[in-house]
Amino acid sequence: MKENKTSTSDQGKIDKKSTLETTTPGQNDTIFLTESDLAQRWSVSVKLLQKLRCSGDGIPFVRIGKRAIRYDRRDVILHESNRRRQNTSEEG
Repeated sequence: MKENKTSTSDQGKIDKKSTLETTTPGQNDTIFLTESDLAQRWSVSVKLLQKLRCSGDGIPFVRIGKRAIRYDRRDVILHESNRRRQNTSEEG
């Protein structure tokens, strides 16, 4: 995996690019999203993702240790694809 790329702005601040933008995965590499990553991607709160996990209505996740929750990017993309609709009358 490549390291995060950084660039220095005129004000001396460091702008870090997202790991997701700078990583080039191989065939067998898995990219995980944090709760915050997924919440931002879907424009929802982290709390909503937590509620969906507890109720069993959320997408599959991986628990690392006691607290760290990660979502496999492939599961996220599959979930998004399965929820695509042409109009509001479609079931799903």
